[in-house]
Amino acid sequence: MFRPLQLAGTYLLLLGTTVSTHVGAQNSSTATTEREANSPKTKPTTPNPHTSPSDVNQGRNFFRVYCARCHGLNARGAKGPDLTDGVFRHARTDDELYRVITNGIPGTDMAGFGDGSETTAVLSWQMVAYIRAEENKRGKTAGKHPTGDLARGRVLFKKHKCVSCHWTGSAGGRRGTDLSRLAAGPDYIRKSLTDPDAQIAGNYQLVQLIMENGQVYSGRRLYENTYFILIMDEHENLRTISKRRIEQLNRPHKSLMPSFRKFLNSAEVEDLTTYLLSLRKKPSK
Repeated sequence: MFRPLQLAGTYLLLLGTTVSTHVGAQNSSTATTEREANSPKTKPTTPNPHTSPSDVNQGRNFFRVYCARCHGLNARGAKGPDLTDGVFRHARTDDELYRVITNGIPGTDMAGFGDGSETTAVLSWQMVAYIRAEENKRGKTAGKHPTGDLARGRVLFKKHKCVSCHWTGSAGGRRGTDLSRLAAGPDYIRKSLTDPDAQIAGNYQLVQLIMENGQVYSGRRLYENTYFILIMDEHENLRTISKRRIEQLNRPHKSLMPSFRKFLNSAEVEDLTTYLLSLRKKPSK
Protein backbone atom coordinates (compact mmCIF):
# COMPACT_ATOMS: atom_id res chain seq x y z
CA MET A 1 0.00 0.00 0.00
CA PHE A 2 2.97 2.26 0.41
CA ARG A 3 4.39 1.71 -3.07
CA PRO A 4 2.30 4.44 -4.84
CA LEU A 5 3.37 6.88 -2.17
CA GLN A 6 7.01 5.81 -2.58
CA LEU A 7 6.80 6.24 -6.37
CA ALA A 8 5.16 9.62 -5.99
CA GLY A 9 7.79 10.65 -3.50
CA THR A 10 10.55 9.49 -5.82
CA TYR A 11 9.04 11.43 -8.70
CA LEU A 12 8.78 14.60 -6.65
CA LEU A 13 12.36 14.15 -5.46
CA LEU A 14 13.65 13.74 -9.02
CA LEU A 15 11.53 16.67 -10.19
CA GLY A 16 12.83 18.84 -7.37
CA THR A 17 16.43 17.83 -8.14
CA THR A 18 15.95 18.64 -11.84
CA VAL A 19 14.39 22.02 -11.12
CA SER A 20 17.01 22.93 -8.50
CA THR A 21 19.81 21.86 -10.85
CA HIS A 22 18.36 23.97 -13.66
CA VAL A 23 17.91 26.98 -11.41
CA GLY A 24 21.35 26.42 -9.88
CA ALA A 25 22.95 26.38 -13.33
CA GLN A 26 21.23 29.64 -14.20
CA ASN A 27 22.24 31.32 -10.96
CA SER A 28 25.65 29.72 -10.26
CA SER A 29 27.49 32.93 -11.04
CA THR A 30 25.19 34.97 -8.81
CA ALA A 31 25.37 32.43 -6.00
CA THR A 32 29.16 32.33 -6.09
CA THR A 33 29.34 36.11 -5.97
CA GLU A 34 26.95 36.24 -3.03
CA ARG A 35 28.90 33.60 -1.10
CA GLU A 36 32.14 35.50 -1.59
CA ALA A 37 30.58 38.83 -0.72
CA ASN A 38 28.93 37.44 2.41
CA SER A 39 31.97 35.52 3.64
CA PRO A 40 32.57 36.54 7.27
CA LYS A 41 36.32 36.71 6.74
CA THR A 42 36.49 38.41 3.38
CA LYS A 43 34.06 41.21 2.70
CA PRO A 44 35.48 42.70 -0.48
CA THR A 45 34.13 45.95 -1.80
CA THR A 46 35.13 47.46 -5.11
CA PRO A 47 36.53 50.04 -5.21
CA ASN A 48 38.38 50.50 -1.95
CA PRO A 49 36.04 52.49 0.32
CA HIS A 50 38.86 53.80 2.52
CA THR A 51 41.27 55.90 0.46
CA SER A 52 41.26 59.30 2.15
CA PRO A 53 44.53 60.83 3.39
CA SER A 54 43.60 59.87 6.95
CA ASP A 55 42.97 56.28 5.79
CA VAL A 56 46.39 56.16 4.12
CA ASN A 57 48.01 57.53 7.26
CA GLN A 58 46.25 54.97 9.45
CA GLY A 59 47.18 52.23 7.00
CA ARG A 60 50.83 53.26 7.23
CA ASN A 61 50.73 53.10 11.03
CA PHE A 62 49.30 49.59 11.08
CA PHE A 63 51.51 48.42 8.23
CA ARG A 64 54.59 49.40 10.21
CA VAL A 65 53.32 47.50 13.25
CA TYR A 66 52.19 44.31 11.53
CA CYS A 67 53.97 44.12 8.16
CA ALA A 68 57.26 46.03 8.26
CA ARG A 69 59.20 43.13 9.78
CA CYS A 70 58.87 41.21 6.52
CA HIS A 71 58.12 43.90 3.94
CA GLY A 72 60.26 46.79 5.19
CA LEU A 73 59.36 50.05 6.88
CA ASN A 74 58.19 51.68 3.66
CA ALA A 75 56.90 48.48 2.01
CA ARG A 76 59.96 48.27 -0.26
CA GLY A 77 60.81 44.74 0.78
CA ALA A 78 62.92 42.93 3.33
CA LYS A 79 62.77 39.16 3.60
CA GLY A 80 59.29 39.56 2.11
CA PRO A 81 58.68 41.08 -1.33
CA ASP A 82 58.68 44.73 -2.33
CA LEU A 83 55.04 45.88 -2.35
CA THR A 84 55.61 49.22 -4.06
CA ASP A 85 56.36 48.02 -7.58
CA GLY A 86 52.77 46.98 -8.27
CA VAL A 87 53.78 43.39 -9.11
CA PHE A 88 52.14 40.83 -6.83
CA ARG A 89 52.22 37.06 -7.19
CA HIS A 90 48.81 36.54 -5.61
CA ALA A 91 46.91 39.74 -6.31
CA ARG A 92 46.35 42.27 -9.07
CA THR A 93 43.37 44.34 -7.97
CA ASP A 94 42.70 46.15 -4.71
CA ASP A 95 40.04 43.56 -4.01
CA GLU A 96 42.53 40.68 -4.34
CA LEU A 97 45.15 42.52 -2.30
CA TYR A 98 42.54 43.01 0.43
CA ARG A 99 41.86 39.27 0.44
CA VAL A 100 45.55 38.42 0.77
CA ILE A 101 45.91 40.78 3.73
CA THR A 102 42.75 39.43 5.32
CA ASN A 103 43.15 35.70 4.68
CA GLY A 104 46.89 35.28 4.26
CA ILE A 105 48.54 32.86 1.81
CA PRO A 106 48.48 29.17 2.81
CA GLY A 107 51.86 27.47 2.89
CA THR A 108 53.78 30.72 3.33
CA ASP A 109 54.81 33.05 6.15
CA MET A 110 52.03 35.43 5.11
CA ALA A 111 49.44 35.15 7.88
CA GLY A 112 45.91 36.50 7.61
CA PHE A 113 45.16 39.76 9.39
CA GLY A 114 41.38 39.45 9.43
CA ASP A 115 39.32 38.08 12.31
CA GLY A 116 35.88 38.60 10.81
CA SER A 117 35.30 41.93 12.53
CA GLU A 118 34.42 45.18 10.84
CA THR A 119 37.38 46.86 12.53
CA THR A 120 39.99 44.62 10.91
CA ALA A 121 38.14 44.84 7.60
CA VAL A 122 38.55 48.62 7.67
CA LEU A 123 42.20 48.34 8.73
CA SER A 124 42.89 45.90 5.90
CA TRP A 125 41.42 48.33 3.38
CA GLN A 126 43.48 51.15 4.89
CA MET A 127 46.65 49.08 4.46
CA VAL A 128 45.69 48.49 0.83
CA ALA A 129 45.34 52.27 0.45
CA TYR A 130 48.77 52.79 2.00
CA ILE A 131 50.43 50.20 -0.27
CA ARG A 132 48.88 51.83 -3.34
CA ALA A 133 49.98 55.27 -2.13
CA GLU A 134 53.58 54.04 -1.76
CA GLU A 135 53.35 52.47 -5.20
CA ASN A 136 52.19 55.76 -6.71
CA LYS A 137 54.82 57.71 -4.80
CA ARG A 138 57.56 55.50 -6.09
CA GLY A 139 56.27 55.65 -9.64
CA LYS A 140 58.62 54.71 -12.44
CA THR A 141 61.78 55.63 -10.60
CA ALA A 142 65.10 54.58 -12.03
CA GLY A 143 66.57 51.49 -10.51
CA LYS A 144 63.26 50.06 -9.39
CA HIS A 145 64.00 46.94 -11.40
CA PRO A 146 67.59 45.75 -11.87
CA THR A 147 69.17 46.75 -15.16
CA GLY A 148 72.22 44.51 -15.09
CA ASP A 149 73.45 41.95 -17.60
CA LEU A 150 72.03 38.48 -16.98
CA ALA A 151 74.94 36.60 -18.56
CA ARG A 152 77.57 38.52 -16.58
CA GLY A 153 75.52 37.94 -13.44
CA ARG A 154 75.55 34.20 -14.08
CA VAL A 155 79.35 34.28 -14.41
CA LEU A 156 79.67 36.17 -11.11
CA PHE A 157 77.31 33.72 -9.40
CA LYS A 158 79.59 30.84 -10.41
CA LYS A 159 82.81 32.72 -9.74
CA HIS A 160 81.89 33.49 -6.13
CA LYS A 161 80.50 29.95 -5.54
CA CYS A 162 77.10 31.23 -4.41
CA VAL A 163 75.62 27.81 -5.14
CA SER A 164 77.59 26.34 -2.23
CA CYS A 165 75.11 27.98 0.16
CA HIS A 166 72.06 28.78 -1.96
CA TRP A 167 69.56 26.38 -3.51
CA THR A 168 68.59 27.38 -7.05
CA GLY A 169 65.70 25.00 -7.64
CA SER A 170 67.80 22.15 -9.00
CA ALA A 171 71.11 22.31 -7.15
CA GLY A 172 72.93 24.10 -4.38
CA GLY A 173 73.37 24.37 -0.63
CA ARG A 174 70.81 24.75 2.12
CA ARG A 175 72.43 27.19 4.51
CA GLY A 176 71.38 30.27 2.55
CA THR A 177 68.16 31.54 1.06
CA ASP A 178 66.37 29.31 -1.45
CA LEU A 179 66.77 31.50 -4.54
CA SER A 180 64.03 29.70 -6.43
CA ARG A 181 61.61 31.07 -3.83
CA LEU A 182 63.24 34.45 -3.43
CA ALA A 183 60.68 37.00 -2.27
CA ALA A 184 62.90 39.98 -1.56
CA GLY A 185 63.03 42.95 -3.89
CA PRO A 186 66.05 44.37 -5.76
CA ASP A 187 66.92 46.94 -3.09
CA TYR A 188 67.06 44.30 -0.39
CA ILE A 189 69.23 42.03 -2.55
CA ARG A 190 71.69 44.82 -3.38
CA LYS A 191 72.00 45.62 0.33
CA SER A 192 72.47 41.95 1.20
CA LEU A 193 75.36 41.68 -1.25
CA THR A 194 77.25 44.68 0.09
CA ASP A 195 76.18 44.89 3.75
CA PRO A 196 74.54 41.61 4.83
CA ASP A 197 74.91 42.37 8.54
CA ALA A 198 72.51 45.32 8.19
CA GLN A 199 69.47 43.08 7.71
CA ILE A 200 69.50 39.60 9.19
CA ALA A 201 66.32 37.53 8.98
CA GLY A 202 65.53 35.58 12.15
CA ASN A 203 65.73 32.18 10.46
CA TYR A 204 69.21 32.98 9.13
CA GLN A 205 70.70 34.05 12.44
CA LEU A 206 74.15 32.76 13.30
CA VAL A 207 74.43 31.14 16.73
CA GLN A 208 77.42 29.81 18.64
CA LEU A 209 76.91 27.17 21.31
CA ILE A 210 79.50 26.36 23.97
CA MET A 211 78.61 23.06 25.62
CA GLU A 212 79.21 21.90 29.20
CA ASN A 213 82.05 19.65 28.02
CA GLY A 214 83.73 22.53 26.15
CA GLN A 215 82.63 21.45 22.69
CA VAL A 216 81.61 24.31 20.39
CA TYR A 217 78.90 24.28 17.74
CA SER A 218 78.00 27.07 15.38
CA GLY A 219 75.57 27.41 12.54
CA ARG A 220 72.24 28.66 11.30
CA ARG A 221 69.43 28.78 13.85
CA LEU A 222 66.42 26.95 12.43
CA TYR A 223 64.17 26.63 15.47
CA GLU A 224 64.28 27.31 19.17
CA ASN A 225 62.04 27.01 22.20
CA THR A 226 62.47 26.92 25.95
CA TYR A 227 64.00 23.45 25.99
CA PHE A 228 66.08 22.95 22.86
CA ILE A 229 67.54 24.62 19.78
CA LEU A 230 67.80 23.24 16.25
CA ILE A 231 70.73 24.40 14.12
CA MET A 232 72.28 23.60 10.76
CA ASP A 233 76.07 23.53 10.99
CA GLU A 234 78.57 24.49 8.28
CA HIS A 235 78.38 20.97 6.81
CA GLU A 236 74.56 21.17 6.60
CA ASN A 237 74.15 18.68 9.43
CA LEU A 238 71.05 19.22 11.55
CA ARG A 239 71.67 19.24 15.29
CA THR A 240 68.99 19.29 17.97
CA ILE A 241 70.62 20.37 21.23
CA SER A 242 69.10 20.45 24.68
CA LYS A 243 69.56 23.82 26.35
CA ARG A 244 70.40 22.07 29.62
CA ARG A 245 73.68 20.99 28.02
CA ILE A 246 74.58 24.50 26.80
CA GLU A 247 76.99 26.46 28.96
CA GLN A 248 76.84 29.60 26.81
CA LEU A 249 74.67 30.59 23.84
CA ASN A 250 76.01 33.48 21.75
CA ARG A 251 74.04 35.33 19.09
CA PRO A 252 76.55 37.53 17.26
CA HIS A 253 74.98 40.16 15.03
CA LYS A 254 76.64 38.70 12.00
CA SER A 255 75.06 37.32 8.87
CA LEU A 256 75.90 33.89 7.49
CA MET A 257 76.26 35.73 4.19
CA PRO A 258 79.71 37.27 3.57
CA SER A 259 79.96 40.82 2.30
CA PHE A 260 80.97 41.28 -1.35
CA ARG A 261 81.54 45.01 -1.04
CA LYS A 262 85.27 44.60 -1.73
CA PHE A 263 84.77 42.12 -4.56
CA LEU A 264 81.98 43.67 -6.61
CA ASN A 265 81.74 47.11 -8.15
CA SER A 266 78.34 48.80 -8.59
CA ALA A 267 77.84 47.41 -12.10
CA GLU A 268 78.61 43.88 -10.93
CA VAL A 269 76.20 44.23 -8.01
CA GLU A 270 73.53 45.12 -10.56
CA ASP A 271 74.50 42.19 -12.80
CA LEU A 272 74.36 39.72 -9.93
CA THR A 273 71.08 41.14 -8.63
CA THR A 274 69.57 40.73 -12.09
CA TYR A 275 70.67 37.10 -12.24
CA LEU A 276 69.48 36.28 -8.73
CA LEU A 277 66.01 37.58 -9.51
CA SER A 278 65.94 35.48 -12.69
CA LEU A 279 66.22 32.33 -10.56
CA ARG A 280 62.91 33.02 -8.87
CA LYS A 281 60.19 30.61 -9.94
CA LYS A 282 57.42 32.19 -11.93
CA PRO A 283 53.99 31.91 -10.26
CA SER A 284 51.78 29.20 -11.69
CA LYS A 285 48.87 30.40 -13.77
